Amino acid sequence: MRVLVSFFSDQHFLPVHQGIKHLAPEKHIVLHLETPINLAKRFGAEASFQTVANAEDSIINALNEIFAAHQNDELHLNLSGGTDLMQLCGLHFARRTNLKAYRFEPNAVTRFDENGVAKSDLPSFFTIEEYIKLHGFRIIKNSEELATAQKLMGALSGYLTATHIQKLNSAADKEFLVRMPGRLEIQIDAPEGAERKVAIKTSGFQKLVSAESLVEIFMYQQLQPKYKGAIQLALRIVREGGSPRDIDLAFLKDGLLHIIVSRGNPNIRGGIFEQLFAIHQRFEGLTAKIHFLMKESSATNPNNLKRAKLFGIELVSIDQIGSL
Repeated sequence: MRVLVSFFSDQHFLPVHQGIKHLAPEKHIVLHLETPINLAKRFGAEASFQTVANAEDSIINALNEIFAAHQNDELHLNLSGGTDLMQLCGLHFARRTNLKAYRFEPNAVTRFDENGVAKSDLPSFFTIEEYIKLHGFRIIKNSEELATAQKLMGALSGYLTATHIQKLNSAADKEFLVRMPGRLEIQIDAPEGAERKVAIKTSGFQKLVSAESLVEIFMYQQLQPKYKGAIQLALRIVREGGSPRDIDLAFLKDGLLHIIVSRGNPNIRGGIFEQLFAIHQRFEGLTAKIHFLMKESSATNPNNLKRAKLFGIELVSIDQIGSL
């Protein structure tokens, strides 16, 4: 019987699930620090759970007991989700007992065994929805919004360019971004003091949308050919007991979730630091790379870049989207 022992601490869910997917164990044992989280909900009721302290004696004693109980089984250790001490103890134990041990990253796995250390690439195991759910969030779908986005993408395909998007915020009221009578017209609706909108008119379709929605659709069209099947627009997620959080655009790259934020929070007063802090808070609890879309001058400003680095956020301009 193949038995997988996983370490778990500090809400590192993803590498534990990567181990389950990669090794397909018949039995799964989770050694975890004390936590209020319902682990059966996250790892399945068929797993068994054992609490350990973040102390060498506690960790080694638990591993010795498991090893003694599974002498005739194929035993594997997933070190990835544990604290540094748990990982070090697990690695030492694996070497002493000739067990296979693993460390999972978003797109790779490192294996430690009697032959040494070997690192190999991993396929993207999870869909975007699975990835987000593994972090304890529920996804709320907006069928109407998605249907509208699909229609818009069909109408705009091949017509929008980065130059149009760059012009969007500076265009005057009633000015056209694109004007092809009988085929497609995109006109700015920006009355003074009101939210900037875009009127889109094409054969059999007419819609007034926010300028931000047009930007998101453009980004989606730029990235969709590269990440087909692993990219989504307009996701809303919520964690139990929390408030909904909107994801403008998300895609999976090398097993890691990337999120593009195309707008800050208009209710946040202050400058770039306050906006970055709000974005960081919005996606706390998700293992993800966050990109914040800004004007080119703002995205390359040294002070802005320094502040973004504090929060692990990457600043991008519209003409850099295609390179993500």
